[in-house]
Amino acid sequence: MDISFYFKSIPDEIFENKTSHKLNAQVNPFTEEFPEWKNASVIIMGIPIGEHSKNSTYSIRKALYQMAKTQHDCSIVDIGDMWIKDDEEKDIQNITYVLNFFLQANKTVIIIGGDKTLLLPQYISYQEQDIPVNIACIDAKLDIKEEHELTPDSVMRKILFHEPFYLNHLTILGLQVHWVSEKQRNLIDDLKFEYLRLSEVREDFRQTEAVLRWSNMVSLDMSAVRYADAPATLFPNPVGFTLEEACRISRYAGISDLVTSFSVTNINASNDKDLQTAYAAALNIWYFLDGYCSRWYEKADIDGGSLIQYHVVSDELFMPITFYKHPISERWWIQLPEETLRYISNKNELLVPCTEKDYHNALKGIIPKRWWNTLYKIKNQ
Repeated sequence: MDISFYFKSIPDEIFENKTSHKLNAQVNPFTEEFPEWKNASVIIMGIPIGEHSKNSTYSIRKALYQMAKTQHDCSIVDIGDMWIKDDEEKDIQNITYVLNFFLQANKTVIIIGGDKTLLLPQYISYQEQDIPVNIACIDAKLDIKEEHELTPDSVMRKILFHEPFYLNHLTILGLQVHWVSEKQRNLIDDLKFEYLRLSEVREDFRQTEAVLRWSNMVSLDMSAVRYADAPATLFPNPVGFTLEEACRISRYAGISDLVTSFSVTNINASNDKDLQTAYAAALNIWYFLDGYCSRWYEKADIDGGSLIQYHVVSDELFMPITFYKHPISERWWIQLPEETLRYISNKNELLVPCTEKDYHNALKGIIPKRWWNTLYKIKNQ
């Protein structure tokens, strides 16, 4: 089936004032004819699912395409908005098909939402990739409410209990515990997944880079950005990331060469006075794009000789732990025990992204939780 069947064109006025230094000149859009996408690196699409988000894609594009070109050039197409039928089963089926179509074609997809229910088809679209999926959600809450229906508050529970199960790792970045029950936090701990509280991220911001470096799917809930910077969200939040902090995380997501889908969700377009929240969302998309166009596809190779090794003797484990650091990017990894090779096929899969702070903590006898969780899941898969 022709993939253009699923999309409607972008209003002409979005691209009326094209100039050579703006992003609107760098993007090939679906205005009159469906664009040639096969040679593009990045596909931008709108999925206006949810009654409060119907006009969000228009306002975000209006803000985004007035911004400057990315610092490094890359091929980008905007294929317009998907037709939404307001039939949950059919919409999920269509969104899953379209996203899987582009993922199979090795494209990186930027999704302009839409409420958070689109995370379920975003996740399901990876099923055909035949790889364990790592998800990073920039969010203040966990969204694992026990509801039969799919809602923005229950979407993560639908993912956690979806069959077949191919979720390897989930990290929530920016969690605020005053919105989350102890029972919900315990569920994440029991599943050996991870959350970083807002205060923990601010204490060591490089943690977000380590998490995003091994993520495949990333979601930014605009409610994770504080109300002062993004007031028109479906869950207005007085406390959260500043816009500058959110953009920094989005750029880390763009730089990660494993990230193949990035969604921006939960904008209440009907309450967006002066398009402040649309501009905030557009800015995060711009920084993701700028990060993507700056990717250098660094490969961590244990035997390649390009990484600096640091050995730490741990009294807790009665064995040395090896850390690796790339001398140029200054990215860090921690190695799983060699015995783990019996469970995996590639020696480089022993490397778990971490930060320099994790190395210094290991010197004090504190082993990163991500190391323990990864080791447990590999041995019990």
